[in-house]
Amino acid sequence: MKTAGFLMTLGVGMAAGAVAHKLMPRDCEVKKAVDNAADSIGKAAKRAVDAAQN
Repeated sequence: MKTAGFLMTLGVGMAAGAVAHKLMPRDCEVKKAVDNAADSIGKAAKRAVDAAQN
C-alpha cells in the first residue's frame, strides 16, 4: 500500500472513531473505556519520546 493511501485510510478511520465517540452518551461505559485507553496511549507515547530524547 502506498503511503498516501495508508494515511488517507488512517485519517478516515480516526474521523469515524471521533464521530462515534461524540455520539455516545457521557455515562456510557464504552466511552469511559475509550477515554481511559486514549489517556494510557498518550502517556506511553510521552514516556517513549522522553526516553528517546535522553
